[in-house]
Amino acid sequence: PPCVCVVDPDGALHLTAGEQVAVTPYDYGRDSVVGELVTLSLQEVAVRRSEPRIGTVAVHFPRIGYRVTRI
Repeated sequence: PPCVCVVDPDGALHLTAGEQVAVTPYDYGRDSVVGELVTLSLQEVAVRRSEPRIGTVAVHFPRIGYRVTRI
């Protein structure tokens, strides 16, 4: 079901819910998590992705320490 969430509150990233994004840590590992943007606030980012073994999940990250980029 669609989520009514805050997305890009300050407009700096020019992202909207439903876009494909990559979330990458700044300080360790460089493996990105790719998925559909669900939430982007000053405190967190969440992406929806599907994995064959477990189905569809929303993965949440803190904003501090992670870069969010449009794919």
